[in-house]
Amino acid sequence: MSIGGDDHCTVPFGQGGECIVEVPDNDDVQAFYLYIPLLRLPVDEPGQLMLTRAALELNMFGLTTGGSQISLDSRTNYLVLSFSALIEMFDETAFMQTLGEFLDLGVSLQAQFQAINTQQNGASAPHPLLGSAIAC
Repeated sequence: MSIGGDDHCTVPFGQGGECIVEVPDNDDVQAFYLYIPLLRLPVDEPGQLMLTRAALELNMFGLTTGGSQISLDSRTNYLVLSFSALIEMFDETAFMQTLGEFLDLGVSLQAQFQAINTQQNGASAPHPLLGSAIAC
């Protein structure tokens, strides 16, 4: 774990993954923010479409993401997993459990998005997200 100068702490996980923990100095809202860069979107539009579609499908109802969100950081062109909560709602044990679950989710989602990206680069059939289909 390394601490940056701007209210950030970086927690390494998995194989080269990084989770950023941020606790901004804000008098109005005392919250913490967790975020994990999952994958940089490719430059080709079909690849971008497939990956952003997958992100939207995973976000539906928040069940797959455990209440976290997948969004696009337009500054870096990365899909980012994010979570935030009020500090007062967590003690040390609850925070560590939440962080652990968030890191596990990050590992899983990075693998899923990498598989989709790899398949997009090498095949023409769309990659179904495991466990994300909703039968109507």
